[in-house]
Amino acid sequence: LLTGDPPVNATLTVGGIELQVTCVSMGNPHCVTFVEELNDDLVLKIGPKIEKHEVFPRKINAEFIQVISPDEFNMRVWERGSGETMACGTGASA
Repeated sequence: LLTGDPPVNATLTVGGIELQVTCVSMGNPHCVTFVEELNDDLVLKIGPKIEKHEVFPRKINAEFIQVISPDEFNMRVWERGSGETMACGTGASA
């Protein structure tokens, strides 16, 4: 997953779930996935598994994004080493 250029729309299997992810660096690593619905189960159970996934040996931040409309989305962030965070500037930029 991490050989060569950062992955775009790559498949990452986490906790038995296949996610389509895009990884970017904003000075720190981020793994972004678009989801149909944001919920605690997804963020609190899958977030730490993405953070510590074997393909990210230095750990990674995880962003879960739900598109509401072309002009609006909801996002929740699992920050590496901190857990869910209510504000993340680099996560919003990712």
